[in-house]
Formats: sequence, C-alpha cells, structure tokens
Amino acid sequence: MDEFLNDAFEPIKISRSELKRLLERIASLWPATICCTDKAYGLESFSCRSIVPLGRTARDNFELVDWGVHQEIAGIALDFMGMAIKHSAKYLTLVEISNIDYDTIIGNMYARDDIIITSD
Repeated sequence: MDEFLNDAFEPIKISRSELKRLLERIASLWPATICCTDKAYGLESFSCRSIVPLGRTARDNFELVDWGVHQEIAGIALDFMGMAIKHSAKYLTLVEISNIDYDTIIGNMYARDDIIITSD
C-alpha cells in the first residue's frame, strides 16, 4: 500500500490508437442500442434503471476476454465507458453505443495521473 501512496508504481502507458481499439472492444460488450425509459429520479439527478443489469452483463463478459498485457487499462476503460453510457442514459431515451464519443472518454482518462496516453 505504501508503494501506491508514494507513487512507486509506474503509470500505465498506452497509445491513443491502442486505447481506441480497446474502447471499441469494450463497447461491443454492451448491447448496440439501450432503451432508457425507466428513469429513477432522485434529489440531484436521475438515472436509467435498465443500465444496471446491462452494466453487470458487460462486466461479466469483460471477464471472459483475454486482454493480454492491457488487462489493467482495459478494466479502467470499462469503468469509463460505463460512466459515459450511464451519463448519456440520464438525458436520452435511446443510447446508441456506436455514438459514444471515445475522444471524450480518452480525455477523461488522460486527466488521471496514473495513465499516460501517448500520441500515435
């Protein structure tokens, strides 16, 4: 744990093009179209209830794929993809996975200190 707190672990390095390919593979774990009509409204936001089981299925399917040397970054990308889909589902009634903006996801991942995204 001290190594993590003291930045002794090397950051994860990946090229932008390789990360885009990973995101495309991760997107394929989700249904192509998600209908978001079952909204749950809360005090500060609302969300689509149907995303939860779909996210679990995507995560289960993720575990079945051999990600090779990119296992760690693929897991992080899976989380960021899920956040992008959940955020989209708050405002849309129909989310097309092919319309998810990978560049925005990459930008959000780039903001992390433990990930280095290199140019192509």
